[in-house]
Amino acid sequence: MLYLRLAMLLVGLVAVVIAGVTGRQFGEDPELTACSVSAAPQRWVQLQGDFYHPGVYALTVDGDNLLTSSVINMAKPACPDRAAAASIQLQPLQVSGHQLYLDCNTPDLRKVFTVSFMAPAQMLTMGIPLDLNRLQAYELELLPGIGPRLAERIIRHRQKNGDFVSLEELKEVEGIGEKTFAQLSHYLKIAN
Repeated sequence: MLYLRLAMLLVGLVAVVIAGVTGRQFGEDPELTACSVSAAPQRWVQLQGDFYHPGVYALTVDGDNLLTSSVINMAKPACPDRAAAASIQLQPLQVSGHQLYLDCNTPDLRKVFTVSFMAPAQMLTMGIPLDLNRLQAYELELLPGIGPRLAERIIRHRQKNGDFVSLEELKEVEGIGEKTFAQLSHYLKIAN
C-alpha cells in the first residue's frame, strides 16, 4: 500500500514538472478574445442574438462605425454577410451601455440589428451611469439610498415636471438632500 502511494505521488510530481516546463500549448487556430486592454477611453456594447461569441465588448471613444463592425466581426455573427451589410446602416454607438441584438432570420435587412440598452443592473455592475429619464421605479430601487417610496416620488416628479434637464433637479424631490444627491450622482446621468 505504501509503494502504491509513493508511485502515485511520483507520477503526480512528474506531471506537475512537465506541465511547468512545457507551459500552455496553443491550438492551431486560437480564437479572438472579447476583452482587450486599451489606454483610450471606452464605451461598452453588449452583443446578443445570433452570435457565436455573444458578450460585452469595448469600443474606443474615438471609434466610428468601422470599429462597431470590427467588434461585430469579433463576436462572430452566424450570418456574416447579412451582418456586414446591416452594420453599414448602423449609427455609430455614441454612449456606453448599448445592446445590439442580431436576428439572422429577419427578411428585412434594416431589422437585422435591434439597438437597445443593457439592463440597468448590468450597467451599474460595469460602472456605466444610468439615464435618470429612462429609469422605471423598480430600476431606481437598484440605486443605494432609494427605496420604493422615494423611487415613486422621483417618477411622479418626472411625470409632473417633464424629464430632468440636469441632475441638480433631483434635489427638488422630497427625500433627496445633499448627502443622498452626492451618493446618487455617481450612478446617474442625463442623456442628451
